[in-house]
Amino acid sequence: MISNNRLLLPALRNVLQRRNQSVVSGPPTQHVSKAEKAILGSIMIASFFVIPVWVLGHLKEYKAPKWRENITIKLFMDAVPIDERNDKRKKARRILFSWVHFKMPSCRVTFVRHGESEWNKQNLFCGWYDARLSEKGEQDAREVSAAALVKENAQFDIAFTSALCRANTSLQLILETMNSVNIPIHSSWRLNERHYGALTGFNKRQMADEYGEEQVQTWRRSYDVPPPPITSENPHYESIRTNPRFRDVPPELFPDSETLASTIERVIPFWTSEIVPLIKSGKRILIVAHGTSLRGIIKHIEGLSKEQIMKFDVPNSIPFTYDFDMETMSVIGNIRFLADEETVLRAMEKTRSIGK
Repeated sequence: MISNNRLLLPALRNVLQRRNQSVVSGPPTQHVSKAEKAILGSIMIASFFVIPVWVLGHLKEYKAPKWRENITIKLFMDAVPIDERNDKRKKARRILFSWVHFKMPSCRVTFVRHGESEWNKQNLFCGWYDARLSEKGEQDAREVSAAALVKENAQFDIAFTSALCRANTSLQLILETMNSVNIPIHSSWRLNERHYGALTGFNKRQMADEYGEEQVQTWRRSYDVPPPPITSENPHYESIRTNPRFRDVPPELFPDSETLASTIERVIPFWTSEIVPLIKSGKRILIVAHGTSLRGIIKHIEGLSKEQIMKFDVPNSIPFTYDFDMETMSVIGNIRFLADEETVLRAMEKTRSIGK
């Protein structure tokens, strides 16, 4: 047996050498130094252990990919930067997390501000007065709002609107044009435009001439400075107070004047309780409302400051969308207007202006 083993061992050694040679073809491999091996090893350790551990350790901090460029910086010129978004370390972290974020199931919500009303056309403070759409407003609902949504191949499972007919009619015309009239529609006074108080029914330019443009712009654009409250002396007081569309408004919550801040206080609870659960369930939602109520939702979604939202304008009739992570309600990407940038900016400038 011993002699046989002595004969077999050299033969096995030769077989193994030939097998190793057959696996590696081509010229001999280059010698790798110990330093190079150490560097390569460190990279591999970082790739397979350090980065995943770092990601897992920070997942609780992650809320949304807010490293992205703020929409106000791109479209609204002199917006105030958001402090956290300028932190390079947090930006790098969110870039990494955004890759994970995009793998999550998402849901799109579409928003539209109603078309031009008869009072918009006359440059009057409207608020809770139930002005109807102008002829142009009806046309824009079909040819601007609905046309953009059709081009986008948008489809909806449910729609929300305010208790005011200018938003209701805009929604109805949009759905008719899109052949989507059978979807459920929910209306709520909580999505109403802000109440302009004693300014209701007065011409914006005439008020600016009487009280000064700065004062009128403060009433219009400030975050928490209300106009004077409406009284029974206002010719539109009774038509607002007795409007059957507002029968669900609790008497103690019926406003006499509102600001952006107080509008947010009624809009966001409705958004959170009624709309967010539907987003999380994957429903495709269309919301047709008003400039101030939509700005309140945008402030909440984007986490904008008071100064930023005061510079933010929502144009009439141009749809815009947000994509949400269905699990965390984090925003994916940017707000997206369904129109070219020049058209959007021109419409925003018109909204911001006091008019003639």
